Amino acid sequence: MFLWLKKWIKSLLPTSSYESLNVIEIKKDHIIHNFRHIQSLQPHQTIIPVVKSNAYGHGLPQICTILNTFSNKELPLIAVDSYPEYQIVADTTDKNILVLWETLSSNYHLYNPSRTHLAVGTLGVLQALIKKKKHRNIHLFLNTGMNREGFQENNLQEALTLLKTTNQLHIIGVMSHLANADMSDNSFTTSQVDRFKNLYQTTIDAGHTPSYVHIANSAGISKINDPIFTASRTGLAMYGYNPLETDDAHYSSYTWLQPALRLTSTITSLQHLQPGEWASYGLNRKTEKPATLATLPIWYNESLPRLAGEWYTVYHKNNELPLRGRICMNLCSCDIGDLPLHIGDQIEIIWWDETKNNTITQLNTIHNTIPYVTLTSLNSSIKRIII
Repeated sequence: MFLWLKKWIKSLLPTSSYESLNVIEIKKDHIIHNFRHIQSLQPHQTIIPVVKSNAYGHGLPQICTILNTFSNKELPLIAVDSYPEYQIVADTTDKNILVLWETLSSNYHLYNPSRTHLAVGTLGVLQALIKKKKHRNIHLFLNTGMNREGFQENNLQEALTLLKTTNQLHIIGVMSHLANADMSDNSFTTSQVDRFKNLYQTTIDAGHTPSYVHIANSAGISKINDPIFTASRTGLAMYGYNPLETDDAHYSSYTWLQPALRLTSTITSLQHLQPGEWASYGLNRKTEKPATLATLPIWYNESLPRLAGEWYTVYHKNNELPLRGRICMNLCSCDIGDLPLHIGDQIEIIWWDETKNNTITQLNTIHNTIPYVTLTSLNSSIKRIII
């Protein structure tokens, strides 16, 4: 069914009037700004946005809707991880879709051959696709040292020999993945590029002419400037986060990025405490003076780190509201001081302004983790809107 027809039918259906207490806002202008900045680092390459894992927690349909801003010439290809993600992207955009990881051979018939690129890195999948006897565009995945997936020197030639038995599979891309491009020591990244070029040459010698030649992720885009590459993939950077260590010589390449995610919650209760009263589970927080705690219907069920209690600050506008007491599964409490706040008022849980203390970066520090984990852990049930 045509995409416009699906959208038209959907527009005729009744919509829910439910208003959510917790909302993730995605700032459209920031995503567009980030993509254009990344493109400026490699102006002669095709930049492929990676929207796996619910678009790094930002919402798959929302991010794809924003990416529709770009023409198919400027942005022809979007990368996903799996078929469930593929379905959402296919319904949201008419761009081509690169499926990064393999699946059971029985599932490949589900992909639309006319707009799907399949990453293939095993002989088994290659053989299964050949047996299907259907035209497919594939990206040959090369193992350049990360050793998770991909063809190595000892089986690449066998794969290329298999491809000679069919005219249905077209190598439209050759790809690999970097293991530690986010680190300031680039020696292993250089070795991966060298190994890629050797394996790629074997592919070229077999008579293939791929359009998309790509190894760089967000971290590698600023570091790899070899003309052999015609494309790069961007994940974390497109969402506004610098993928590099602060002492990396290329760190400044990403300082212009703008985080695009804001999470807000709503005050559902106000509790007025006297000195000596307790807050939340465990009785480990006693008030020393009169305090007013606002209850918010959010926390570790929504995949925010449980360790944030007592170490994290939320905001009402520019007013800091420290968390108090233990974080609960669905609730937390913040001290509103003397602010005249009311039930129903909106509180900022995560903000895109890095000058504040309620950012993804701050949550990473508290939980001793990386932005990928914090972002992709945000519960998919939280309502997401584009602003």
